[in-house]
Amino acid sequence: MERIGVPHRHVVLASRDRLEDAFHVVYLSLVTSRQEGGPKAVLESMATGVPLVTTRVGQAPELVEDGHNGLLADVDDVEGLAAAVLRVHGDPELAASLRSAGRATAEAHADERLDGRWDELLSGFVRKDSTRED
Repeated sequence: MERIGVPHRHVVLASRDRLEDAFHVVYLSLVTSRQEGGPKAVLESMATGVPLVTTRVGQAPELVEDGHNGLLADVDDVEGLAAAVLRVHGDPELAASLRSAGRATAEAHADERLDGRWDELLSGFVRKDSTRED
């Protein structure tokens, strides 16, 4: 990064609880993946209220409503990604809207919220050990 003039600093946090603090210094999250199963960074950005620009990869198109809770661009569409970043940068109201709607999306997809749905899905497929206490 220094070679191309982009300042950076690597910090190892003492605990995962401090991760949210790190996101609050980020103006925008840019996820430029070409191939992903997740990407987990999409929900992490949304959960911390960082406006999101991401490629249409993995689960991103299922989670991100373009213009509502994030901005989407096609894979390898550098101009589209750059335009989306400039759009967020130039429109504080859009940035605020993406923050709010992103948090709501992340909350709706939190692991705790999905526990009941997983139980329902796996009921009958997985036998519970009746001798084990959870």
